[in-house]
Amino acid sequence: MSSREGYTILELVLALGIAAFIFSLTLPLVQMQKVQWERQEALRQELRTLTAALGRLAGEIRFAGYHGGGSPVKSIGSGSISYEISRDGRAADGLSAGNRRLVTVFLRGRDLMYRVQSWDESTSLWRRGSTQALASGLAGASFRGLDRSGGVVEEGPETTAVEITLRGLRCGTLKTVAALRMVRKSG
Repeated sequence: MSSREGYTILELVLALGIAAFIFSLTLPLVQMQKVQWERQEALRQELRTLTAALGRLAGEIRFAGYHGGGSPVKSIGSGSISYEISRDGRAADGLSAGNRRLVTVFLRGRDLMYRVQSWDESTSLWRRGSTQALASGLAGASFRGLDRSGGVVEEGPETTAVEITLRGLRCGTLKTVAALRMVRKSG
């Protein structure tokens, strides 16, 4: 048995060579895990974006019609929808024309745009309003009016629900049906 202290140069070179070999085998695995995690995070973010946009639209469309008579859906097409809502949802009887808003949702490139216009009582026209991106990175959006039996209809009084479909670039398609609250003015 020898009582030496330390390592020889040959032992150090051999240990460093083995360590470098093991490191060279694990580095690509770590890199693949990082890339996979980034892809999954991008999918999760896209799904969160689609879910939030779908939830907001469905909630507002369910609220459409609260303003009173007539169909709240003013126009509907494969890539756009316009509907009338009121920002004051406390009581249907207490709403005035000044509370009315026209919301138009449409796809511009890969962005789902959201335009809000207010009613001008003095001119009986919709004011210009503001437009913002509700969601970005979409592959598509479509809207269909449905009647009471679930059949596809054009806009108008027979529209009782709206089918909303949003398509992501990578995460697939989300779809929901939002029933209109058809409150009619009495009298």
